[in-house]
Amino acid sequence: MPVDVSAEVAARDVVAVADAAPLADTDTVADTDTDTVAVADTGEDIGASGPVGRRLRLDDGRVVEGELISIYDGALWQDPDDGGRLLGLFDPERFVDSYADRSIVFVDERAVVADEPVALPAGRLEYRDWLLSRGVALSAVPLASPAYVITGHEDHHLAEDGYGDFAWDLVLAEDDGVRWRGDGLDLEDYLSWGAPVTAPVAGEVVEVVRDADDIPPGALPPEGIDAVENLVGIRVAGLYTVYLLHLQQGSVPAEVAPGVTVAAGDAVGRVGNSGTTLEPHLHVVLLMWDAERERYWSVPAEFLDVWQSVRSTGAVRLDRYDPEQGDWIGSAPF
Repeated sequence: MPVDVSAEVAARDVVAVADAAPLADTDTVADTDTDTVAVADTGEDIGASGPVGRRLRLDDGRVVEGELISIYDGALWQDPDDGGRLLGLFDPERFVDSYADRSIVFVDERAVVADEPVALPAGRLEYRDWLLSRGVALSAVPLASPAYVITGHEDHHLAEDGYGDFAWDLVLAEDDGVRWRGDGLDLEDYLSWGAPVTAPVAGEVVEVVRDADDIPPGALPPEGIDAVENLVGIRVAGLYTVYLLHLQQGSVPAEVAPGVTVAAGDAVGRVGNSGTTLEPHLHVVLLMWDAERERYWSVPAEFLDVWQSVRSTGAVRLDRYDPEQGDWIGSAPF
């Protein structure tokens, strides 16, 4: 999993953090009991012409408002969180294009004592549209066309303690979806093994791991989700950071290093089988830093100008798309 960047956040943006807007004016919050309430998974129609958000009053007196973009279910995690859920609320007014970015605030549902729908300001872009306006989108598929999506926002990704809820696992495969030749017992049997990986976004490299071992296919490491994996993290804007995981040992070029700016399409490594993985594949995810808990969370994202099909041929071009399990996608027609 990506590392803790809290020290870098503090070191690089002390002034910006101090100047960032608070979550709410706690002086305006009335006293209330501490019974918690369940937050609705979807917005409600309150007669507003624009998008609807949530206003959450917390047991510590704070009020948090924003568009509900994500819910993380701790009951599904490998490290269960007492069955609790965490909520991601987006407000572009909290965005700062630096390490002081707080545009998504993460709230423990068990701390919510009141929840009500609220009309968002007129003209405000909803989360996904705002991401595109800021260039926070994957402008290139990081594998050669077509890549096959073996996992989207389901299955084991929901059990990765909030790191994988909106991730994709990409591979190369035969037309029928078969991903290996022979008996599949060796890494070299897999069509994805050693395939070039390119940056799906432009941005600043913030983390690189190069030397973790590739493990044999078919068995998870004993460390579970804490197993070390080769990776590249690229900060796109604010604290929105795209991570590419499970890269092949020694495949990340020396020039790809923290502090370097890469362009979409630049070579960043090869598909490997390092970390928590059963077979060679590329894990792609947009993460957002949670300053309160000093960790990342997986957040929704989209590909731009992408070719998509449910078969390995006959793709259609889409301006924007969130790929699903079983899709074939590419940056070029196929």
